[in-house]
Parts: sequence; structure tokens; C-alpha cells
Amino acid sequence: MLQLNSNQLIKQFSFSPSKFLPKTISSLISKSKSNSNSNSNSKSNSKLKSEKNLEEKSLLKKMYSSSIEKGNLNQENSKTKSQMFIIFTCKKCSKRSGHTISELAYNKGVVIIRCPRCQNLHLIADNLGWFANLDEKERNIEEILKKKGEKVKKITNDLIEIDPESIITEKTDKKILIENHSQNSIVENNLKNLGFELPQPAKAAGIYTPALKIGSFIFTSGQLPTQNGKLFGEGIVPEKVNLEQAQKCAQIATVNALAAIKNEIGSLDRIKRVVRCNVFVSSSQNFNDQHKVANGASELIQKIFGDKGVHTRCAIGVSSLPLNAPVELDLIVSI
Repeated sequence: MLQLNSNQLIKQFSFSPSKFLPKTISSLISKSKSNSNSNSNSKSNSKLKSEKNLEEKSLLKKMYSSSIEKGNLNQENSKTKSQMFIIFTCKKCSKRSGHTISELAYNKGVVIIRCPRCQNLHLIADNLGWFANLDEKERNIEEILKKKGEKVKKITNDLIEIDPESIITEKTDKKILIENHSQNSIVENNLKNLGFELPQPAKAAGIYTPALKIGSFIFTSGQLPTQNGKLFGEGIVPEKVNLEQAQKCAQIATVNALAAIKNEIGSLDRIKRVVRCNVFVSSSQNFNDQHKVANGASELIQKIFGDKGVHTRCAIGVSSLPLNAPVELDLIVSI
């Protein structure tokens, strides 16, 4: 009888185990092969990602060091919060470039970057609202900068910064900034044309702030329909204040909310969208027209801001409001 060891068998025959094994076992073998292939693919993908990250880091390092060599960045100041280094990609030609910018200008002023390849100007930050009411295609940055004149500070040929501290003093910066914007504000002109004057913002009557900026959103506290420190109307709707008067109250409260927003951000022209309007109406149990009272505010907002004024809304009937006010209102806007 012929006897062969395992090595001889392997030499004598070449066979595929899956042909002789049960289907379940052969399927497991094929699955393990596919898994190993997918693992190798994922490894290669992760390798590509890590290589890409390394490339980006090296690019950042080169741009950072070249910025120091050109004298745009002081190594000692770069570690402080006063400066920040960014990589910018041009929308027109996709050129990437590194820039050191003032953190103050980025957060409170204006920053414009010129692409070193195509020389196209790009608006990076506009906290002063200089370009707020201009569409990106219609925006002529150079013309607007010429009008601003001495306020514009060129850091390099590729970077323009408008630092609020270079325009106004530290102690009265917000006050002067507000006064300057009021002269040419489109939103405030719209208000005047509708018969409303933006008042001084009401001081907080408790432990709260009239308006608060969180990211790109501004939230106001509840605003009452006060004019010159007095309520326009008092009591519940409709017994003490009729529907038409209540709508007027909602409009006055809206104007007061806008005053609080302006005090927080400097210019109402910075508002990109009115997001939400909440209206609380002090009303009797039989009154069901709270939404009609809220219409007074909504219609005014849309007349002031146009399409940017289309918002979400909530109209709520309550038994009473602070100081016996008939209406209280708050706004959420994005900038």
C-alpha cells in the first residue's frame, strides 16, 4: 500500500479546500478573505489620511516660518492671544496662503485678505457691518475701503485689518461706534420711514442682561412696550387694551428689542436674519386673538428687514405680565 506523508500530498495535489469543505465552512473562509482585503483597504486609507495631515502640518509650518521671516509675526507675540495664524483658500483660484491676523480685528473689527495669486479680495470678518447689506457678487470691497480712507490699515500687501481700537477710544468705543452707524444705517432709516425712532436701550430691571451674543446669534430678554420710561398701555387685552392698541404695544416692544440688539452688536445692519419672535399677551380667558396681537410685531419686522425679517413665532396668552404690561416680546436674530 502506498504511503504518503503530508508534504508529499501537498506536492502531488493542488486543490482548493473550499471545493471539499461544507458550504458553511467555505463561506466563512471567503468572508475572512474579504475581511482581510477590507482591512488592508482601510489601512491604506488611514495611511493616506495621515500622509495628508502631515502635508497640511508641514504646509502650516512653512507658512508660519515664512510669515516670521517676512516680519509679519513676532515670535513672542504669536504665543499670546493678540494674534492668530490662519490658512486661507481663495474661492476663485483655490490658492492656499497663510496669514497672521489680529484676534481683536477678527472678533470685533474687519479683516480682508488678498489672494497672492489672483489678487482677488476676500472678506474674512465684518464685525463693523461695513459690507452687511451688500451681496457677495455686488460687493466692491476696494471702493468701500477707499471711502473709509484713514480707518483702513494695511498690514501687508495681502492683508488689510480694521481694528476698532484704531478707530475709536477704548472708554467710549461702543457709544461712538453706535453713533457712527446710526448716521448711515439702512435698518434705522427704514424704522424712521415707518414712524419709529430707535430709543436708548432700557436698563435691566433685575439680575439679567437685555441682550446676549452666543456665537452668531443674539438673544434678547423680554421687552415691554415702554416709551420715555412709561408703558404705552396697561392692563389685560381686550378689557383694558383693545386689539389695535395691543398691536401697537407689540410694535413698540419690537423697537425696544432692536435697541437692545444694537447696543450689543453696534449696528442693526449686521443682522442677517430675524430667527424667532416670541410674543406674550396679557389676556382674559375668553380672548383667543393673541396671534393677531403678534401680527403687529411680525408685520413691522418684515417691513424693516424684508425677506431677512421672515421669522418663526410663538404667540402666548398669559394671565399677567410685569408692571401690568399688556404685551412682552423677545427676539432671536443671527448676524
